[in-house]
Amino acid sequence: MEGCMQSWRHQGTPACSCGGAEPALYVVCDVTSPLPELLAALAQVPVVVTVEGSQWVHGHFGAALGALIVVINPADRFNALIADMVPALGQRMATIVADKAEDGYHVDVQRLLALIDRAQDDMARTGESLQRG
Repeated sequence: MEGCMQSWRHQGTPACSCGGAEPALYVVCDVTSPLPELLAALAQVPVVVTVEGSQWVHGHFGAALGALIVVINPADRFNALIADMVPALGQRMATIVADKAEDGYHVDVQRLLALIDRAQDDMARTGESLQRG
């Protein structure tokens, strides 16, 4: 799959295989990503991280059953309207607030990773994470 990039290994789980010898560890998609490529990438990952907005519906519906959907909410607006739909696909939603910064918003990456760890641990503990085949 084009667009895969290798980076940090989070909890030892690669995000996608990309057809290479070494699995890629995350996929970055943006508004210019073709929809088929976006959906193929989303179906392979256990965690989807997105900024709050209507585009995160693609992440929700394209993600695997049992995926964790992490929404970054800007500090000056908060919307969790779509959160009511997340359990319908056996998914879990977590949210983090991005601090207002001079050039937009800032997310503390360590806090984001800690949130993902806590949410995945809680999903495993409560049995909410569905096994993917």
